[in-house]
Amino acid sequence: MGTGASTSRQQWTAADEDNTAVEDVRPRTAANANLPTNDMTGMTKLVEAKNKFLKIKSKEKNTACFQKQLDGTDIIKELYKRMDPTVTQPDSGDIKGDIQLSLKYNHKQQLLLVKVIRARDLVPRDLNGKSDPYAVLDLVPDISILLRNEEGQKKTGYKSKTLNPVFNEIFSFQLDQSCIADTKLRVAVWDHDFFGEDDFNGEGVVDLSTISLGTGTYTDWFMLQLAVHTYCYY
Repeated sequence: MGTGASTSRQQWTAADEDNTAVEDVRPRTAANANLPTNDMTGMTKLVEAKNKFLKIKSKEKNTACFQKQLDGTDIIKELYKRMDPTVTQPDSGDIKGDIQLSLKYNHKQQLLLVKVIRARDLVPRDLNGKSDPYAVLDLVPDISILLRNEEGQKKTGYKSKTLNPVFNEIFSFQLDQSCIADTKLRVAVWDHDFFGEDDFNGEGVVDLSTISLGTGTYTDWFMLQLAVHTYCYY
């Protein structure tokens, strides 16, 4: 007999054992008028438990309906924003926040390792006062293009409805040690939209020539600013 059947048999047996412990909760009638008083107490407790259960289920149902209404409202707000893109068009005073990164260099494999830890105090890009941020990383210039071994861009997953996302994702870039001093790491933050184009939310640029990438790990916060380069993210 299969596992499913075994489980059913166990449930059946368990139900029998549980039922033997249930008090007689029949209503007091002429036929059972001689039942002890504590039997009626058991009946009262059963009714109270049933009413409590129904109240909980009703509350859960109302909560689910409310959440469904909120989701529908978010979609309407997003569509409105798509109709009027100036609502979230960034300017010099519309970018703020920082992004925290950890960097280390593997000298043997000539790999630059970047951990995107978190961002903080981002500008809300959605009408609900939140954003769905993710980060995009690339090297400037990308020397690997000349070697026909383009690393390209790396991207974190997006975090829903937050202005202080925690990513904790690690990426690697093939980077010759002789090129470190002439290379910058660019990390841009974007707001993921379900409709239309994603919204830019600032970028942090790390000049690798100014930090120590010896044998340890370098961790710091980098201020987000307006983009000074042309992007083509997918």
